[in-house]
Amino acid sequence: MKTTSLSLKSAIALLAVCLLAPLTHAQFAASTGFDYTSGKYGLDTETKISTWNLTGEYSYEGWSAKVTIPHEHVTSPIGVIVLNGHPRLQKRLNAQNQGKTQTEAGLGDVETSLSYNVCHELQTDWNVTITGSVKLPTADDEKGLGTGKTDYGFAIDLSRAIGRLTPSIGFGYRIIGNPTGADLRNYLYANIGAGYWVTDTTNLNLTFESDQRSSAGSNVDNELSFGLNHHLAKSWDIEAHVLAGLSESAPDFGLGASVRYTF
Repeated sequence: MKTTSLSLKSAIALLAVCLLAPLTHAQFAASTGFDYTSGKYGLDTETKISTWNLTGEYSYEGWSAKVTIPHEHVTSPIGVIVLNGHPRLQKRLNAQNQGKTQTEAGLGDVETSLSYNVCHELQTDWNVTITGSVKLPTADDEKGLGTGKTDYGFAIDLSRAIGRLTPSIGFGYRIIGNPTGADLRNYLYANIGAGYWVTDTTNLNLTFESDQRSSAGSNVDNELSFGLNHHLAKSWDIEAHVLAGLSESAPDFGLGASVRYTF
């Protein structure tokens, strides 16, 4: 009886080691941040979007899973819905609502993603990351904070470290859930940029991003952003950025900052 009990305890201990062993090589991170954008986005009236984000991330052997929960505060023309942080006209407005605005706040659409770094085991300066994402319809579509539909995305990002300089390029495709009364469209997007380590803990980066039109009433969305990342003591990192719109459907101006803690 004692031998059986000992064997059971040994089996449970072995199972626990097998289950917990990967966690010793895993990395958990949590971050929170704020983003603000403003502009007319090709419409007649300005839209202002403020977003607080809470993000959790788990990484293990080249894999990375991420969940982002946003809270949005949006002032926009009546009849607008927020699509991936950009206002899009949902339907043609009647004469009574022309030029009128509304302000709404609440939970935004939760974004989930799973990424894999193809080069994580190779002795190379290249980084090739493939990402699949799902946007969950958690926002109140009646308030215009989301579409009320699920979106899907796929992206590939490539970068290479050349000394302190890291040029990068990325491509992606977004499949949009189209609600009744809206004329939203799937779209391609691309970005190109570079980061430079001015010190061992501080990185400056410049990125140009272009999105295809995502609705019948929008146009190509071109944005240029400048950011700073700084690694603080131990497990803390901070990030800040500003952006400028270079097309009619882009925001005129934007800024943001975040703080990240790695466990």
